[in-house]
Amino acid sequence: MFEQKREIQVEKWFIVIALFVGGILLFITPPMASPDENDHLCNAYAFSDAAFFPEIKGYSTGRMLPSCIVDFIKSYNNRFVSNLNQKYNYSEAYLSWAVASDFEQYEFKEYWNSQVNLIAYMPSGIGISLYRILATYFPFICLSPYNILMIGRIFNLCFYTLVIYYAIKWTPLMKYTMFLISLFPMSMFLASTLSYDTMIIGFSMLLFSRTMNIMYSKREVIWKDVAVISICTCILFNVKTAYVPLLIVLFSIGLTRFGGVKKYIKCILIVLAGGCFPFFCFYIGKAIALKDFVWKYTESMNQQSEIILSDPIHFLQNIANSFILFGKYYYLGCLGSLGQQDTNIPEIFLYLLTFVTILVALIEVSSQNFITFKFKMLSVVGILITIYAMFAGTYVIWTGNRYEIGLDYVEGCQGRYFIPLLVWIAVLFANSKLMNKEKIYRLVPRLSVGCTIFILTITVICVFIRFWVPVS
Repeated sequence: MFEQKREIQVEKWFIVIALFVGGILLFITPPMASPDENDHLCNAYAFSDAAFFPEIKGYSTGRMLPSCIVDFIKSYNNRFVSNLNQKYNYSEAYLSWAVASDFEQYEFKEYWNSQVNLIAYMPSGIGISLYRILATYFPFICLSPYNILMIGRIFNLCFYTLVIYYAIKWTPLMKYTMFLISLFPMSMFLASTLSYDTMIIGFSMLLFSRTMNIMYSKREVIWKDVAVISICTCILFNVKTAYVPLLIVLFSIGLTRFGGVKKYIKCILIVLAGGCFPFFCFYIGKAIALKDFVWKYTESMNQQSEIILSDPIHFLQNIANSFILFGKYYYLGCLGSLGQQDTNIPEIFLYLLTFVTILVALIEVSSQNFITFKFKMLSVVGILITIYAMFAGTYVIWTGNRYEIGLDYVEGCQGRYFIPLLVWIAVLFANSKLMNKEKIYRLVPRLSVGCTIFILTITVICVFIRFWVPVS
């Protein structure tokens, strides 16, 4: 009875808030005013062109893109970075969406993320493809780089909303914790841009949700479970491989839940194939496309890799040093350091959000008795390996190329990388101390929804002031 009362269709609250706030943010955030959106736009458009593999020019990789897209990126890239007096305005936006551009002329565009698997851009890429098709058949539809960017953002937001909706709906545990995390100012800001971080946030939560659903119901694993987990595996493998270790928690589901060894092995193979098959297909295709290519960053990446591999345990000290140096930066970046890390929500509001999230999480995890010790231990292993992989990957790919070889800390790791891990960390504190305390749980829905609406209102105001209100 208690379980039924406390589920107040929070997933529907999520849809309303996410689409409303996300719709505002995607419009008031200027082009290229979010992390790496210049590269994300290139990849999303390449997806719509079915240009799934990068091309080579000299010691760089990139793709052939319409010249108008390249010019659009050049005109806005780094325009707003750390320049708080630089503003956007309605007349500029209006001309961008009302004046059509020529998409026939192509040129080569070099960019950093050109070697990423474009499965990460499936939502925005599909949206751009549909818009281009409609513009072909209906001449009154304006085809411009700005409109391409906006339609990509809209589809990214809608896809994120859909994934989180089902994650919250399916989980029997921590619905409001997931609600709060998925509506963090940073989560919503990313969802209203072309960032593929929303894919990782969404599908890590969906993986958590479906695993909880299986464990709570005590039923036999069905093929719907296998299909959902296989999709999650596909995204984790092919978007950011560092998060693959989270899948280790699946081994906490007992063999008896599969109805036999044969089905157990079959399910494992299907889930692995869901991630590995597209992963290897992409890398084989990329290897063919980049045959005999030597990237200008290869030498420094190899040197950084050797440092880690020569003493993997010592690299833990690098990670510790990074937390000491950048701990607050990670914290703010996880919750509300928006724009290109230069549009900050006032910290007092982030402290409030932190307090409410922790309180709600502790109440929710203290009202159940089905989380096993084995699940907690496997979660700890998955989380720690993921964090290690996050820092190691950043150390190899970013630190050595942009800063210095052999630093004793990691430059480039972002607070937003920790968002997909938060719900997994919270469940480690699961217990049954408040299982029959319905009065305490009644605080959760209003506190969660009220705090979220308040914080996101502040978020919209801050972003609007940052980019639109002229400096007197």
